[in-house]
Amino acid sequence: MTPPRWLFWHRRDLRLADNLGLAAAAVATPALTGVVVLDPAELAAVQQAPSRRWFLSESLRELAGRWRGAGSRLLILQGDPLILLPRLAAATGAAVVTWNRGVEPAERERDRRVAAALQGDGVKVLVDWDQLLVAPETILTGAGERAFSAGNDLKWTAANAETRWPKSGFGGLTARTDLVKPLIAALNGVALGGGLEMALACDLVIASDH
Repeated sequence: MTPPRWLFWHRRDLRLADNLGLAAAAVATPALTGVVVLDPAELAAVQQAPSRRWFLSESLRELAGRWRGAGSRLLILQGDPLILLPRLAAATGAAVVTWNRGVEPAERERDRRVAAALQGDGVKVLVDWDQLLVAPETILTGAGERAFSAGNDLKWTAANAETRWPKSGFGGLTARTDLVKPLIAALNGVALGGGLEMALACDLVIASDH
């Protein structure tokens, strides 16, 4: 059975080693192709000194060599990724396109549009965090100024004969054993009952002075 073709879209991460998204893709399929899209609009937005253009050129040359050494290849395209990536996925028969998430607002909006275009063509999109030690959604904090979490609603519990928790535990967190990155609790107030359980389920707790 032929393994499904995946495309890995390189952006800031012009490397094979120490690349979380690429490592996950390589585990999922041996039929993996690298892609770099040089967007003229982005290149024109920053002043490209000759030394910077040389560095980019050399980085791409080295990356292409590493892809060949790994038994695959790197495709370098020039144009709008919103147009080129769906076309490439269709041309190669790729079932999945994957990349490491951007953190800047413009990057995230571009990625959202690219993902929507690919998914509209029936291509699965998978993304991972690579630039950050901790993904933004793994920082847990309260929404107000008085409490991180007041815990379970005791009045509701008393009024109901049975209370069921998800398999992942109270707050969907206290029984999680499948997290591969550290979870941070930013305590901005009191943590009572189940709220304290949620805080203690995190790897690191940072508390404010109130």
